[in-house]
Amino acid sequence: MIGPLELVQNYEKAAKELIANGKTEAAGKELKKAISAILDQQDNFDPDEFPGLVKTIENIFDDFLKIGDFSGSYDSLVLLNAFSSDKRRVGDKFTVWLKEVPKVIAEQFEPRISKLAQKNQFIRQAWESYKTNQISTAKPQEIEIKKPQEQAQEVKQLQSSQIAAPISQERKIETVPQPNISSSQPIQPQMDSVIKLKLTIASTEISRGNYENAYVLLSDILKADPNNLEAKKMLEGVQAKRNQLEQEKAITNLINSTEPTSDDEREVLKLYFTKNFREANDLITKLLVKERNNARLWYLKSQIVKKLGDEKTSQNFESFAKRLDPKIEDSKLAQTIKSFQ
Repeated sequence: MIGPLELVQNYEKAAKELIANGKTEAAGKELKKAISAILDQQDNFDPDEFPGLVKTIENIFDDFLKIGDFSGSYDSLVLLNAFSSDKRRVGDKFTVWLKEVPKVIAEQFEPRISKLAQKNQFIRQAWESYKTNQISTAKPQEIEIKKPQEQAQEVKQLQSSQIAAPISQERKIETVPQPNISSSQPIQPQMDSVIKLKLTIASTEISRGNYENAYVLLSDILKADPNNLEAKKMLEGVQAKRNQLEQEKAITNLINSTEPTSDDEREVLKLYFTKNFREANDLITKLLVKERNNARLWYLKSQIVKKLGDEKTSQNFESFAKRLDPKIEDSKLAQTIKSFQ
């Protein structure tokens, strides 16, 4: 079974290959899996692994920027600040982020940046300078160095408040304040120009797969101009895609909770949790030809067959799995499957 650091590194390597082949949307999914894996496995990282983890998070940050996913790059920046003791380097990464992100989008992150700036003086100074259009590299007098235990605690706080909000809970994103314009009033030329700019940026964000950024921009437009048909149509498509991504994230979390032992098992679980039981049965049958003594696969086979309506055969397969591993029912695999409806 691969360790948590290797799992994260594998996701990042897969993303890098996809980026090289021009598959930015698929790369973004792999990078988000890496972020989720860090949060899911945060208690399992050995302090000795922190240098390798920090380097991997830096790579994730750079990859997100390459595909133009500003939200993902910011999330990785928050993780980097939690695990890295080199706050100056984190501040440098934040400065890079500010230079890459359009101002209209950077402003959306202000509440989150303000919180992060309280934990890193370099970020605070860069943000203050940015707001006056003068990015500075001046040194603060003190650098806060956190112990590994404090870093892990910071990530736990991060998981509940900034990045890993539960699937059922909508992540709150502050929006740019808009002038108080009623729907009965004509939009002023200056506001009309702002709306056109935001529509253009939103369209670019959608093409890059950055649906969270597009959602914020389109929501802002409709607050100022509720009857904007183009924004309404775009927002409907973005919301549908966001729902799809949330479902995919929920499936990924379920798969991770079973502690899969191989990519093949992970693929079977994906088919199972998406209720593609016949495809799952075909795949696991092939796998069992090679791994006849794999108790996990036999148990999973029993549950798939049960979903297909063959209760008797399911019981036989489950009994065989128990003979191979008497504790199989106590495994995370069995517990997760039993909780899945």
